[in-house]
Amino acid sequence: MTFSNLSTIDPRSTYDTMQDVKFKAFKALSKKIDPNKKNFKNVLDKEIKKTKLKEVAQQFESLFVNMMFKSLRKNLNKHRLIKENPAENIFSDMLYQEYSLQIAKTGEFGLAKQIYKWGLPSLDISA
Repeated sequence: MTFSNLSTIDPRSTYDTMQDVKFKAFKALSKKIDPNKKNFKNVLDKEIKKTKLKEVAQQFESLFVNMMFKSLRKNLNKHRLIKENPAENIFSDMLYQEYSLQIAKTGEFGLAKQIYKWGLPSLDISA
């Protein structure tokens, strides 16, 4: 039995429900607009789309950074003196996945911001 597919599991995916997205969008929107206004539902729908796009962009950036880390590790591990352990591989996969999630959350890499900018026109909403 191999554990190589464990690195592809995103632990956040089980918690990423539509209710969480709606709550985040409602929280952000309630600071801007009074919930009693007539167009609140339309604005809320737009805010939900923006929030979901931002999360998907961050997940893609995390995936991209994780792929970069994997290729870097593959090249670095060619010249090891000690043979690799399967447990070490699993741990390093999980560690680099967490690194990539944290890099995507900070937004310093910049890929998620660019994807978000590119995705807004396709949603027919403005920033």
